[in-house]
Amino acid sequence: MVKVPRHEASTGPVRWHGRRSEAAAWPPALLTVAFGLFLGLAAWRGADVAVTRLEQEAFCLSCHEPNVASGEQARLAHLSNRPGLRVQCPDCHVGSTWTDRLRFVAAHAHDIGGFLAHLDDTAERQDAHRLDVASRVWTQLEADGSAPCRRCHDPAAMDRRRFSAEATREMRNPAEPGRSCITCHKGVLHPVPIVTAGWFAGSLTTLARASHPAAGSRVMAVTTRRLFLQREAAEAGQRQGSVVPGASLEVLEVAGSWLRIRLAGWQQEGAARAIYGAMGQRMLAAALAPAALEAVSPGPDVTDPATGQVWRPVTLTGWIESDGLVTSPDAVWSVMGLTYAALCASCHALPRPSVHTPNQWIGTMSAKRKLLPLDDDGNRLLLHFLQMQSGTRAHDDPPPPG
Repeated sequence: MVKVPRHEASTGPVRWHGRRSEAAAWPPALLTVAFGLFLGLAAWRGADVAVTRLEQEAFCLSCHEPNVASGEQARLAHLSNRPGLRVQCPDCHVGSTWTDRLRFVAAHAHDIGGFLAHLDDTAERQDAHRLDVASRVWTQLEADGSAPCRRCHDPAAMDRRRFSAEATREMRNPAEPGRSCITCHKGVLHPVPIVTAGWFAGSLTTLARASHPAAGSRVMAVTTRRLFLQREAAEAGQRQGSVVPGASLEVLEVAGSWLRIRLAGWQQEGAARAIYGAMGQRMLAAALAPAALEAVSPGPDVTDPATGQVWRPVTLTGWIESDGLVTSPDAVWSVMGLTYAALCASCHALPRPSVHTPNQWIGTMSAKRKLLPLDDDGNRLLLHFLQMQSGTRAHDDPPPPG
């Protein structure tokens, strides 16, 4: 007898005996959620792998090799030392949290475009942008309290017995508001960018050209300005004095390329030809010719309790040309802060301006004058910048950033 398969013997509809597939048993909504979770995990893992690759030093050196691989860091203790510890690019430039890592990638996305376009593929091109890059890094380190430094360096664990006297004084309170490691320790891993006379003058010229003084506004002189008592004398070129860089002026009237201004300051008894920015401080604002002395409006005499010298508040109204003036002191402070950091941190730790009084800074900067690539106006403006932040100095001017 021949056996007939069950499905052939059956006269009814075919029935498959077995379980339905597990996928078919899942509701569509659950399948969608599971698929979404899978895609999310895959995307997260892919992003993590991509960011991790971007954080590797090999990736950094693919763009920055002209400078870094040339040996500029080989002499530094962070790269070559007795224990054999080595700091790599991500240790300082990438944060430890996921948010910091994403912020780093987003902030440097334009660098990838620049690399592909060969905008910074030589040491010369990178050096041209080095100061701008350094200023951004310094600003970021100031903002987060030099967190990358503190991952390795704990001030509480430092052996201060091995410090020099100057280091002991400066490290007395490393957590002082407004200060962090980078405040003093610029140039630890990378050479401090060089400030050239061209960059300095160009930065101030750009600020001056972008300024449009109006009546009632205040301006700061960034170059020496000729001072005239009358409009007729101005047009004839008969100067009665000079306004020096750093002087703050009130604009009274605008007449084409000329401004009628008011200068307020202090005169010391016996030195009437000089107007200073503060009583008892040699912060020169203007130098006057003898013919201009009668135009000065003096106030009551005041005796400086610290020195016994007699001073008087004065005001002077005159005319100056509108170029070489900036309406935003903060912008000037920003340029001067970069200049001070780059010039003075290239040879030694950057001292805080408050370590000297305004008068002491005069002698200090006079001794350094021949070492700086600045002209007379640039040196005067840098001196004024330091005097405005110096110790025992109370003033209402806006403080410099950072």
